[in-house]
Amino acid sequence: KLLDELPDRRDLTLEASTALTPRYAAPEQLLGRPATTATDVYAAGLVLHELLTGHLPHADAGDDGRPLALAERVRQVTQRPVPAPGLDRELDTVLLTALQVDPALRYATVERFADDLHRVLDLRPILARPVPTWRRLALLLRRHARVSLAAGVALLALLAAGALAWQQGRESAAQRQRADAVRAFVFAMVADAEPEQGQTDVSGREIVAAAVERARRELGHDPRLRGELLSELGRVSLRLQQVEPSVQVLGEALELLQRHAPADDPALQRTRAVLARALIGRDAQRATQLATQALQACTRDDPDCADARAYARYALAALASWKGDGGAALNHARAMVDETARANGSEHPAMAQALETLATTARNAGETMEAASAVERAQALGQRAPMKAANRDRLDLLQALIDIELGRYAPARDRLQALLARPGTDLEHSIQWRVLTTAELGLGRPAAALAAAD
Repeated sequence: KLLDELPDRRDLTLEASTALTPRYAAPEQLLGRPATTATDVYAAGLVLHELLTGHLPHADAGDDGRPLALAERVRQVTQRPVPAPGLDRELDTVLLTALQVDPALRYATVERFADDLHRVLDLRPILARPVPTWRRLALLLRRHARVSLAAGVALLALLAAGALAWQQGRESAAQRQRADAVRAFVFAMVADAEPEQGQTDVSGREIVAAAVERARRELGHDPRLRGELLSELGRVSLRLQQVEPSVQVLGEALELLQRHAPADDPALQRTRAVLARALIGRDAQRATQLATQALQACTRDDPDCADARAYARYALAALASWKGDGGAALNHARAMVDETARANGSEHPAMAQALETLATTARNAGETMEAASAVERAQALGQRAPMKAANRDRLDLLQALIDIELGRYAPARDRLQALLARPGTDLEHSIQWRVLTTAELGLGRPAAALAAAD
């Protein structure tokens, strides 16, 4: 059909009747109105709708399943707007624009219709309606997915780093405050201790007792710090063989930390582990529960949690030994050495004590060669790092015992004689003389053995 009639050639096109296919006809065609290029846009929109959805926008049959009469189809197409097909925000808009009942509201040309379709495919804003800024940004990110992904990851990393730095800054400030409080506390706790009646020197037990009272009295405003300090004081008290006071102080520390510290706090888990060690022989069931809980609660791969797990393994090894389960004790002792290395490094003095525990546990379990290897590693560390005299004496005695079990009597005798030349208590020297008796017998020197026994 010619869009514009030519006055001198009216015979070129004659509109004698309406020729159409009802399912694909535009509203104006069904109403008998003139067809225009907007009619072609509508027809193209119908075909595209069918290609994308598998059906035309208007039903072909009524609710009873019977085909629609022409009059009903005309009402449906001319009076009911086409429902959104639910494909995509932009694509829905393009289709609905092409399928407007009013031809004036459709795309003016097929080229504009095609242009918007290309924009949908290219993830660019369409022209059929205003696109909000956030949607334009979303389309931009989708068009440049790789760059957007990299930028997004970088932004997330930046935000995460910022949040972590902020949190670490807060924690560092809190730690500095606690460290200042601890320094002031340590400075004052010796002054608080008073010697027993008739004495001038203050014992370690008196210092610890005074420090416990100061912590209870002055740190009520910071229950978490009070719990941490009481935990350390309870551990010191246990090392001073003050079992009953240590159990009381550690129990008080545990209650404070359970209420005021995070569930995975290393200080909380260390307190559980040390209290478990103090309860061996008193309440094995609770000791096992506390040590196991400490082991399972601190799962982070950092030095503080590794240190807490090392304490828990130490307690579990001692519990297994107390129950006579040498195999389980040895497994826990091996794990304790590994955790101590994670917490402090393989050259730290704490490794010597961990290896000494492993050697003792392995010897008790009948694994003499493993015990010998562990004690030799501990001795090598003791040569490279400072070690307390009491720890060195204990390690030398263990070395002598293992040497005797391996038939190395001469090195054992020499080590024991050096031990006996050092200062020590009567109990310590009596043990060393008794082991020396065994070494002398192994060397075939009964007289020397008898002298050592005497």
